Amino acid sequence: MAVEGKAGTLRGREAEITEVAGRISRASAGRGGVLLVEGPPGVGRSRLAEEARSLGRHLGIHVLGGTGERERQRGPFSALTGAPASGGPSLPDADDLRALSEPEELRFWLVRTVEDRLRRAALRRPLLVVIDDLHRCDPGTLLALRILPARLRSHPILWLITVRTGPLGSGVRAALRGLADAGARTMRLDRLPEDAVAEIARDLLGAEPGRDVLDLLRQADGLPLLVTGTVRGLLRENAVTRKGPVAGLTGPPTPVCPYGSVERLLSHLSPTAQDVLRHASARGRELEARRLADLSGRTLAEVVGALQEAVDAGLVLPTEPLTFRHDIVREALREAASNTLPHTVSEAVPDLGSAAVRRRSRRPPTASPAEGWSALTPAERRVAVLVAEGATNRQVAERLFLSPATVGTHVMHAFRKLGVNSRVELARSYLENDAA
Repeated sequence: MAVEGKAGTLRGREAEITEVAGRISRASAGRGGVLLVEGPPGVGRSRLAEEARSLGRHLGIHVLGGTGERERQRGPFSALTGAPASGGPSLPDADDLRALSEPEELRFWLVRTVEDRLRRAALRRPLLVVIDDLHRCDPGTLLALRILPARLRSHPILWLITVRTGPLGSGVRAALRGLADAGARTMRLDRLPEDAVAEIARDLLGAEPGRDVLDLLRQADGLPLLVTGTVRGLLRENAVTRKGPVAGLTGPPTPVCPYGSVERLLSHLSPTAQDVLRHASARGRELEARRLADLSGRTLAEVVGALQEAVDAGLVLPTEPLTFRHDIVREALREAASNTLPHTVSEAVPDLGSAAVRRRSRRPPTASPAEGWSALTPAERRVAVLVAEGATNRQVAERLFLSPATVGTHVMHAFRKLGVNSRVELARSYLENDAA
């Protein structure tokens, strides 16, 4: 069974869609406002924003706005000039905004320019301005959102803005204060209940999900992004079979790794936090800062900061010790790390993994030592020697023309095969082996 069913309906958000539709209707009748949609990564903020755009177009009001993309900004105010609807207000284009805002003192003048364009457009026809991912917006957009909704509150403009929960930068906090001054109403998106998860699975599978499928989906913890990623992973790997009206797992229940979905979750984190979590995924559910510092070649302060960032994003539970919140996320990260290795994946994924991982791991066993320096592959040995001599992971990566992530994986395997737990123990083991 490898055919994905229809998946256009937004499940489990009926109350939220009703409120959004009501606010858009009021805007079309001449009453604007501000709706702030917040929630953790993967909970469906962007999907609700997309639904709002669709509703706005259906009701015939002008829709414009965009998405905050810190890593791929076209220029200042880019989220406000992202995608005006046909016939919508003529805002300054990105090139003009970039050229005009080079001196920071001109940003307020640009805000006034955008304000004037929006004011004149709203006098002709109501507007829906959708800004997705406020926490990733450029400073110009944040400045505009801090000022414009309050100044234009008497106009038929509905501002719908999404933002993640957790610690936010000073510019984002200032924008949120401005939105509050403009009378913003906050809508909190929570994780989906089990009946909504079952509906999503039914839409994608084109059949009633079996009990085993639903048990597997509980690992997604009600995050729509992980639910859809898991079901699509099942379909992609032909891991579900339809028997009459019910679709069940083809084999024993195992986590299916929705890595594309996990990458989207991780995109909200800094590169350091992403790297630390990838290293942590191979160590089980628990995350030990000192151990991860050794494996990743980062300082303890960097690792602690990265783990705090993951806790704030809802990907790691603040337990003692810290643990991954979602097994699906951990397994996806571990599979991705194992796929970069030149030797058997089963070494890196000994117990759980997707059906694809299990198939790749069914290779004839090779006659190689299980532990000690002779058990290291040539690549692992080269990395281990340099680390034992005092090189950091980044220095090893530069010297051997490898990525830091690959170096970290080799270090992890060297630790396991040599039975050591730190770089100091690795250096001692190297000296003892060299002396022998």
